[in-house]
Amino acid sequence: MATWQVIEPATLDALLVTLRDTRWSWTADEVPDLANRLGWSLVEMIEGKGAVADASWGVNDNQVMLSFTGDQVNDVSMRVTDTALPESAQSQAFTQDAFADVTAAATRLFGPPTHRLKGDQPEVRWRGDDTTISITNTGPAVTIDWATNDYQDHWDEVLGVWE
Repeated sequence: MATWQVIEPATLDALLVTLRDTRWSWTADEVPDLANRLGWSLVEMIEGKGAVADASWGVNDNQVMLSFTGDQVNDVSMRVTDTALPESAQSQAFTQDAFADVTAAATRLFGPPTHRLKGDQPEVRWRGDDTTISITNTGPAVTIDWATNDYQDHWDEVLGVWE
């Protein structure tokens, strides 16, 4: 029987509060400082493209991916569970339970989500003045994305998410 890991509840709470309360320039130059403040180890920086970091949450390596356009950071994607493969009833139950638990923690700290998306990859979002925090059940894993509102709006329009 496979066992997969999910971020510890206290670590999740600390991460969510930090995301909620952190303001920064969203420039690549500040990524090392951001990683340091969040306790992440930068694994790689690819100029103009992005970065990879290890958050040491006890889930699979390289849980944090940052995407850049030039010097602008658009999105910070954090995998908060192991990748539950191969796909099975057990792996689906794991990701569904983890998604529910992570969403419950965020709701307790942020209040009700501002958006919900149902379907094969359910997602909940909290939109702030400048950034959006999203939790998604991708199928094999649960992720938290922290994006600028402009970047989130662009991809929602491209993908027709809210039509």
